[in-house]
Amino acid sequence: MKSLIKSKVWRVPLVSILTGIIISIITSAYIYFIVKGTNVWTLEMGNTILWMNIIVAVVLFLITGIFCFRDMDKTDIAKSAIIVALYYIVIVAFEQLLVSMGQYPSILLWLFIPVRLYSVIHQVFVRFTEISVWIGLLPSIIAPFLYVIFGKRRIK
Repeated sequence: MKSLIKSKVWRVPLVSILTGIIISIITSAYIYFIVKGTNVWTLEMGNTILWMNIIVAVVLFLITGIFCFRDMDKTDIAKSAIIVALYYIVIVAFEQLLVSMGQYPSILLWLFIPVRLYSVIHQVFVRFTEISVWIGLLPSIIAPFLYVIFGKRRIK
């Protein structure tokens, strides 16, 4: 297990899982406090949750980028990000397959946890633009590559 954590190729996936768990816990907590005492869901509540998700995602991205990737070079981060991007594509394809069969099992909620940090981008595109849902999904799929900006240049 220790070698898995130290392996640079698994750094972005492990950080993605960790941030997904943190975002899930925080989101559950503030949804509980927002809806506590009411049985009506309003647009304002949805907007508040979206903005809180954006803030939490940006803060977690910056913290994990600064503290988890400064010892990696940009190439290693990109290789590691490929794993998460491919996982995101597979999970979305699996979700669409199940939806086309008329099912949406709760296991999908768990499977999307590693990409919660990046799915906020998709939520923003869907909420504030009129572009296709599928086009709005592309930036969130390639979002793990944004960690490259925290990497160091490879010394030759």
